[in-house]
Amino acid sequence: MKDKHPDIVLNKFGTKVLLRNTASYGTFINESVNLEFMLMFILFAEHNDKDKLKSQLTEVFKEENPNIISEKLESFFQSQDSDAIFDLNSYELYFGQMAYCRIVDNALCYFKDVLSEVVVKEPRVLKSSKEKESYDFMLSFGSIEELKKALSDKKIKELFYGSIEDIKKYFLDRLGIKLFDNETDEKDFSMVIKQRNLIVHNRGIITQELADEFPNFKEIVGHQLLFKYDQLSIINGLINNLIIEIDIKLREKFNLETFEV
Repeated sequence: MKDKHPDIVLNKFGTKVLLRNTASYGTFINESVNLEFMLMFILFAEHNDKDKLKSQLTEVFKEENPNIISEKLESFFQSQDSDAIFDLNSYELYFGQMAYCRIVDNALCYFKDVLSEVVVKEPRVLKSSKEKESYDFMLSFGSIEELKKALSDKKIKELFYGSIEDIKKYFLDRLGIKLFDNETDEKDFSMVIKQRNLIVHNRGIITQELADEFPNFKEIVGHQLLFKYDQLSIINGLINNLIIEIDIKLREKFNLETFEV
């Protein structure tokens, strides 16, 4: 199935596939695919021989001179109670949150990477009448290229310690690129970022602040964010689709180098 852009095709799941892309997108999609394989591994891992694994764990924890702890562990692994260790659902909360964070961080790293590509092509995007550098800073570099790279790294670091609103404003004001085509996409991506921040900074526990901004969370304040494995694949695909649209805009506007898939 073809998309409106000649370099985009859609697979049967509705996920866009980019036939030519920037180096930054190449890194992004490689990480995205690895995450997808990890999710597949988790799903298929449930079909391992549990009895064999339990027997192996029993041997691992068996002591030549048994003590109360080793005896309890051996007894536990030999009982049905230990089946929970090998139950995929026992770890969905943790694996889901870990994969979700990695998916979102992958997208944020893409923005940093592609901005670096743009700066190499158009150093003027760093120019600002409000930002001044000391002579000592500028004269500490051996060439103009080293100075450009240092200024680029400094700006990128400042920008990505901010919020998605800061990133959006910078891309629009300096690059002339609108990150989101509509308000719904922007709000959805903002929710994605804020959920990631709750996992990193609040053990994934939903706050009243999040519920005030996104009413869907109103009834589960105080609960932990839970991402089903199949839901993560959908989120990964949606973020991929958003990044593809941005990558095409940037590569065409700034004539970024592209590579065949």
